[in-house]
Amino acid sequence: MLTTEFDDGFKAFFEEVSQNGHYDSDIIKKAYELAAKAHKNQKRRSGEPYIMHPVAVAEILFKLGMDNECIVAALLHDVVEDTDYNLDYIKEHFGDDVALLVDGVTKLGKIPLSTREEVQAENIRKMFIAMNKDVRVIIIKLADRLHNMRTLQFMPDYKQREKSLETLEIYAPIAHRLGIRAIKDELEDLAVRYLDPIAYKEIEKHQYNPIEYIKSRIKSPESIVKKLKRYGYESSIDNMVDYINDIAGIRIVCSFTSDIYKLAEMIGKQNDLTVVSVKDYIKHPKESGYKSYHMLVTVPIFLSDRVVDTKVEIQIRTMAMDFWASLEHKIYYKFEGNAPQYISRDLRECSEIVSMLDAKMLQLNEAIIEARAAQEEDTDAV
Repeated sequence: MLTTEFDDGFKAFFEEVSQNGHYDSDIIKKAYELAAKAHKNQKRRSGEPYIMHPVAVAEILFKLGMDNECIVAALLHDVVEDTDYNLDYIKEHFGDDVALLVDGVTKLGKIPLSTREEVQAENIRKMFIAMNKDVRVIIIKLADRLHNMRTLQFMPDYKQREKSLETLEIYAPIAHRLGIRAIKDELEDLAVRYLDPIAYKEIEKHQYNPIEYIKSRIKSPESIVKKLKRYGYESSIDNMVDYINDIAGIRIVCSFTSDIYKLAEMIGKQNDLTVVSVKDYIKHPKESGYKSYHMLVTVPIFLSDRVVDTKVEIQIRTMAMDFWASLEHKIYYKFEGNAPQYISRDLRECSEIVSMLDAKMLQLNEAIIEARAAQEEDTDAV
């Protein structure tokens, strides 16, 4: 018999855990009771008791098949940071492994994710992974972010956009890197809902998300100054806007070539940016074999005294194109742009193979869609 106040929110989950012989239901119940006591007077922005959040995180991890220590740590992951209980108490009552997991999640929560000018998103992702020898810490943090994204509607608008951008730039790529497709897909869908409601409505309408993953980068102030000096210009916002086209870059990677043009059309219809130019390297590949769809757009940046339209480069390509481009970049970087002729020739041949693969995969996808539609028609007829 549970003794805490919010039994109903935990009961169904606890019953499911108790029926699974891989879990120690007694220690999980003990962790829940401590968390419920520690968070007793705390509420979420939704008005719900705070204990509902760690329980939801634990449920996400349980469905992923994570181990007993992971479930216990999920229930306790905010106790050290937000209540009077310390890490020594966790270690004494739940063991070293759980304490290490809780400590790891607490430390990850202190990384300044919004300091774009100081740390690039890729560096933050590397920091997440480097800081933790135990990958379970990162998986708990992903589950924590997933539940927070599921309840993001209770946050102010500016926080919704800030958290969604963090999710798209940092958490979803980490989930992708760890091979947790279910979390990666849901994080991206939830982030797009707040960052681009128009695109989200399109995805909802068609029940299909054409985006596999998104990469982004922002030039550091030092890099911008260096580039302006190389061009012979003084460092100023006006010169930055006029002469630098790649202050920020976004790479959208799709499943199929048809997705590329659909996304380009959707981006072009957005009223919060302006398309400056387009380069279609898919229909007109570079001599090297490079294929991608490039859009140069301007987006408004709100300064204290004015609004500045800033250029952003958007690249849209398939997974196969992205793989080829990444390999080409590594090869030419290794040879400092002067790769042997036979390597360049082989790369061009590989580019043709990539085109054939994209065409075949698109053909296969269209066949699957047709077969599914035929099945639905047969079912309706019956």
